[in-house]
Amino acid sequence: TSSVMEIEVKLSHEIEQRTILQEQMNNQLHDFSATRTAEIDTLQKERETLQNDRETLQNEIGKLECVNSELCSKVSLLESERDKKHEEVNRLLTECADLRETLSQLKTH
Repeated sequence: TSSVMEIEVKLSHEIEQRTILQEQMNNQLHDFSATRTAEIDTLQKERETLQNDRETLQNEIGKLECVNSELCSKVSLLESERDKKHEEVNRLLTECADLRETLSQLKTH
């Protein structure tokens, strides 16, 4: 009987040890799960922030493309006006040269 009692004590001690180990493992699993849940929440918030940032940047790009288009149109118009002014200047220079020639001919006669 003492041997049976020894076995019972050993088994009781073993069950107690395993129960403690099981409890520790459950706590670790709970901590791990809580940590992973927090990490997932953080990543989801970061993803949402990045999506909002991307949307904001796309809107800004759209605005800048419109401004760029307007500026290109204005530049084109200014270049056209400049070309007309150059043509007018060249015409006036030619006219002045012709008048000088005429004046020079009148002075010699």
